[in-house]
Amino acid sequence: MSNNKCNLLSMNLKCLSRFFLNCLILFLCSCGSIGKLSHQDFVDEISSSESALQADLLIFHSDSIKSCLFLHVPDQSALFMRDSDMFISKLKVSYEMHLNYESKAIVDSGSKLIVKSSLSNSDQINDSLVFPMRFGNKYIMKITIKDLNRNATISRILSVNKTSTFTRQNFMLLNLNSEIQYRNYISNNEHFKLWSSNDFDERYFVRCYFRKYPLATPPFKVSELQIFNYKADSIFTVLADSVSLLTLNRFGFYYFQVDTNRKDGFTIFQYNSDFPLVTNSLELVEATRYLTSNSEFKELITAKDKKSAIDNFWIKLGGNKENARELIRTYYSRVQKANKNFSSYMDGWKTDRGMIYIIFGSPSTVYKDDESEYWNYTNQLYIPDQTFVFKRVANPFTDNDYSLIRQPMFDSPYFMAVDQWRQGRIANDK
Repeated sequence: MSNNKCNLLSMNLKCLSRFFLNCLILFLCSCGSIGKLSHQDFVDEISSSESALQADLLIFHSDSIKSCLFLHVPDQSALFMRDSDMFISKLKVSYEMHLNYESKAIVDSGSKLIVKSSLSNSDQINDSLVFPMRFGNKYIMKITIKDLNRNATISRILSVNKTSTFTRQNFMLLNLNSEIQYRNYISNNEHFKLWSSNDFDERYFVRCYFRKYPLATPPFKVSELQIFNYKADSIFTVLADSVSLLTLNRFGFYYFQVDTNRKDGFTIFQYNSDFPLVTNSLELVEATRYLTSNSEFKELITAKDKKSAIDNFWIKLGGNKENARELIRTYYSRVQKANKNFSSYMDGWKTDRGMIYIIFGSPSTVYKDDESEYWNYTNQLYIPDQTFVFKRVANPFTDNDYSLIRQPMFDSPYFMAVDQWRQGRIANDK
């Protein structure tokens, strides 16, 4: 066979191989779960440690055709590396826009390299990324943040709602120095500004809710779903340019609306004074309700010296002060994280997701779809594998309201987890 024929045969074989490889890739991409958000594990939204990469995110609709993703990375979270006489951090922020959790198609995507220099090896990072977004649309955004200096990556999911000019993402909470607040709560008597890209000089109608909500019931206690009473406890109005003069000094939440004929608005919550921390003796006692019997809790809550009573409670469970300190550190750390991640119209530790997280710890995997979250617990010592399903609750005040689908079969694993705590062991200690 001539060299020309051999070369031609070789080229044909390469083309055929490339053809079949491309066909295989197309086949794999057309089936299964490639690209679906519902098949991606988002457990790091819940379980990321304080030493891992941290970020606060906020969506703001700046005008009719574009929106902004604001990013705050706190001190000591991003790694600064020495470069000559400076320290440099490098973050790559990427986003994908999806129609819903089940769609494999990416509607839009983009990225930005954020490079920050500092005289010290620790500094916070504030930046933003602009993306195209027209009014009338609603998407699911997956944000990926990679610290290029230490090859650490986190992913977050945000709902982007631009269906009207009055949805909550058309407003931002600012302090009196006009600095963005990556939260929707204030402390007692804290002054703030409410910023909107909409040019209106009208007044806000503020609906106030001052109620004490019961904490979550055990996961096996199936009961009728409680219907929220939307009738406001009080209502007042304030001019848009006078919000900074407001003093909100009562615990509860305040719903700011421009148009009362719509459900859209912006909610400002006021929890305890040190939220999301739990610091005073009464709060420390209340947060033990998932572990205590009725008589134990009554004794703690009515104690004259609650600080001494709660200390003795943990020492009794731990057997000694050293073990008690570790129980306290882990338990109230979970309470704090529950407040940060799961708060809705009440403190996060009181919610269904807060209860499960505090008692069982971080799940092994977390999957989401448009209506639910699925928390899977596997390979826990002394506790059988479980899956808890939380359904999204339609709530005009928050996107973070979920209700557990309770089942009688959860009684055994729940009591086993509680019993570990009561025997001085941390359930699901990682």
